[in-house]
Amino acid sequence: MKNTKKELVIGFLLIIVLLVFFAFIINTIVEYFKDVKAETVLTVFATMFTVLLSLFGIVYTQKQIKVREIEEAHRVKKIEIYNKFITISTNMIAADNPKIPSIKPYKEEELITQIFQFKKDLLLWGSPKVISAILEFENSAKNNSPLILASINNLYQSMREDIGLSNKKLKKHELIKIFLSDPEEVEKLIQNSEKV
Repeated sequence: MKNTKKELVIGFLLIIVLLVFFAFIINTIVEYFKDVKAETVLTVFATMFTVLLSLFGIVYTQKQIKVREIEEAHRVKKIEIYNKFITISTNMIAADNPKIPSIKPYKEEELITQIFQFKKDLLLWGSPKVISAILEFENSAKNNSPLILASINNLYQSMREDIGLSNKKLKKHELIKIFLSDPEEVEKLIQNSEKV
């Protein structure tokens, strides 16, 4: 209790000393400018304002450059991570295509490992929308839903959005359709699932 009172007194004395110090500085400035012409005072203030504005501009520009550099570094990392999933999903689609014999289907253990690694990377680099889309995809896959292709399409769109690409002019399910031998398969599957 005694220490608290002592600290309060010291704090109060420090505030008084600071107020006296600032009053002295302000008084000195006012006294100095009493003897100076108004034009000189305006010139000094205009120069100080210009210098401060320039400094603010430099600091702001440097901060914006730093932010852009960080965003670009993140974008490069995100592209690397998202490309892993795109490779996994397109290989799964292409593995069923006899016209692409070079792509072999994943073994279950290999697929689980690849998806787990992707999700681990998403934890630090994925946007909330991408994380939600991967959960939607997994739910469709777990339930063996016909909507799995639509959920992959949503995931692709979320990834594109996260790295700054636009999805505006894309038609419905177009991102997944480009990998299918029969692009209308997506619409048929979705229509059939809605009837059930």
